[in-house]
Amino acid sequence: MAKNLLHRVSLKELLLFLQAIFARKSWISRRVQADERLTRYIFDERHIKGEEVKGAACEPPKSLPEVSVYRTNGLGLEAIWRIGLIYVESLRGKKMVALTHTTSNLVKGQELSVQPLWLPHPRHTNILGWPEERSAAKQKALELARDAKAIKPT
Repeated sequence: MAKNLLHRVSLKELLLFLQAIFARKSWISRRVQADERLTRYIFDERHIKGEEVKGAACEPPKSLPEVSVYRTNGLGLEAIWRIGLIYVESLRGKKMVALTHTTSNLVKGQELSVQPLWLPHPRHTNILGWPEERSAAKQKALELARDAKAIKPT
């Protein structure tokens, strides 16, 4: 039973991905524009306090040298939450507690780069170039979180 459910979910995700590409519902340029909005989905309550976003929400996990975000220019909040629900929450198996926005300019201002990935969704992107030294990475994450606001689901 669980295997069939996993198989159906995977096929559903594949169908949604193909629809997004071929129906151009979420078509987006391969090139990240200056000042493009990037959305980070937050899964840990400890990473927010009211509307404040803590640096840990923007920090790469210890196991990966990247931070996953989605390019959300031109999308309304409902569409942004839908992407998070289908393509992020379902893959992580954890419930989102909030999301936050930053911009490609702020990321590049921290001497980090933005690399579009297209999977599992055409708008999926990684922030790369994090320093190996944890304290330096934390400082960059704090700068990204400085003016960010936590947006909780309604």
